[in-house]
Amino acid sequence: NRVFDRYPIVKTGRAIMAKSARIDAHLDSSGQALDDLADVIIGATGALRGEPVLTRNVDHFDRMPDVDVATY
Repeated sequence: NRVFDRYPIVKTGRAIMAKSARIDAHLDSSGQALDDLADVIIGATGALRGEPVLTRNVDHFDRMPDVDVATY
């Protein structure tokens, strides 16, 4: 829980959704579309905030442009 205490909950808004749409379009046009739009939104949030996405699902996030990934 200490990890989560260091990071605020981020509400989605116009900028995050626009970035999500650009990432989704890129993935689709490059033949790497994801069935999980939630991961695209998470990736867009990290990209816009300049923070890595902490995940075990590196495969989904590594293919997203401008998204830094950290794993554990």
